[in-house]
Amino acid sequence: MIRCSSTRNWDGRSEKLRWKRNRPEAIGAVRSGHSPGISRASSRGRSVQTPETTPDHIGPTEDGSALTIRWGDGHASTYQPRHLRLLCPCAGCVDELSGRRMLTSAMVQPDVYPTAIHYVGRYALQFVWSDGHDTGIYTYEFLRNSCGCPTCAVPGSVPGAGPGIDTGSKADTRSGE
Repeated sequence: MIRCSSTRNWDGRSEKLRWKRNRPEAIGAVRSGHSPGISRASSRGRSVQTPETTPDHIGPTEDGSALTIRWGDGHASTYQPRHLRLLCPCAGCVDELSGRRMLTSAMVQPDVYPTAIHYVGRYALQFVWSDGHDTGIYTYEFLRNSCGCPTCAVPGSVPGAGPGIDTGSKADTRSGE
């Protein structure tokens, strides 16, 4: 489990973001390039983990305003807090039957930030948000596919364009910009 202490929240009000490491073996594994990822065998219907979907490092940006994930293939994705909140894949934010997004940009405060980040098994992260929401499970594959950097937004590039979530402003539609 990773927890964000409140010395710097992603809303930029405080001085510095610190990460409490309650699972040092998992954190150390991510930093050393030995990801706590799922096995390459996908006998249970899970997607196969590749370098593109295996995190090498997970942490805040230098200024503490966003989350950066460096992937096993060397690519780095930066996610703004509000954009991540709007991407929430849980059943309360996305209709389970139709796949239609129920969460709208008007429902998420501009200054939302994670108060805690937890590892979920070896394949995902779970965020506890400042607005109280905490049910979304963000798989590494989902996060990588949601990268909105110019390289990933090019059609046909690996891993492909993000899901195009309406965040209410053009500047917010891509992660890290």
